[in-house]
Amino acid sequence: MPTGSSCPYSGTGPRTFHVGYTTYDYYFSKFGASALHGVFTIPKDVASTIAASMPIFRAENRMGIPSDAEFGKSGTAIQTDYTEVAAAIKAHKSTYARNGLDYKGTVLERKEAQVQGVNTVKVWDCSVQCYDKRLIQEGGNAVEGQYVWLNFLPFEDKGSNAELDAFLKYDKGADGFGAQAWIAGEIFARAVNDTMKANNNDPNSITRPNLLTAIRAMHDFDANGMVPKIDVGRRVGSTCLVGMQVQNGKFVRVDPLKPGTFDCDNNKPAMTLTIDPAKEYHG
Repeated sequence: MPTGSSCPYSGTGPRTFHVGYTTYDYYFSKFGASALHGVFTIPKDVASTIAASMPIFRAENRMGIPSDAEFGKSGTAIQTDYTEVAAAIKAHKSTYARNGLDYKGTVLERKEAQVQGVNTVKVWDCSVQCYDKRLIQEGGNAVEGQYVWLNFLPFEDKGSNAELDAFLKYDKGADGFGAQAWIAGEIFARAVNDTMKANNNDPNSITRPNLLTAIRAMHDFDANGMVPKIDVGRRVGSTCLVGMQVQNGKFVRVDPLKPGTFDCDNNKPAMTLTIDPAKEYHG
């Protein structure tokens, strides 16, 4: 997952990204350093989704997961649109597959792979977009074994963190993007509080310039432990993550096992790569 990207950025051309090794070091330790090669599915509808996906995929390639094939797919795709994806996985005997679309894309890809009898994949990989109960409800046994990586504590950790418990109290239909929205709200709340504190609690000090100043000075935000510490002001995320896997129709914490904790990969620095995401897209 990207932990940061260079700013300012014009919107086109090369850009420098930072992608953490945490997820992939877990896979390499579990399956072997050279065991994974795979098929990547890229959300192609708009330039922003391509730009968000390609840095992750190219970082994975450089870390040691080569591409057997790459496909661009639309968010409006149906299961038969994934026939060529599943066929490529089967033809290459791919051991890794990642779909960068929303949870629905992963469901369709997994269902089609099941229909075609794909049985070589060791890692079906996904990020926060798959942390959605609909993945399991709609995917059924086709999505068994699906990995999902989070940069916040999973809802299954309820009772281990007061901030997480507060979120779950007020969001009865919680999903991964809802958790990220809550965390963004906490960043805003801290910026307001820091602004007030710096200006003798004057409510008139809550202005856009002052809030931006407070955000730029925020270097140790962790939403009271619901997320690992991130440097908001310098736009640097954390490489600490929680690995989940679908097991018997439920999301189960697999890395690390202890609730309320994150895998920080021994604080290994993120990979830095400079690419033009648009030119890297070959779907």
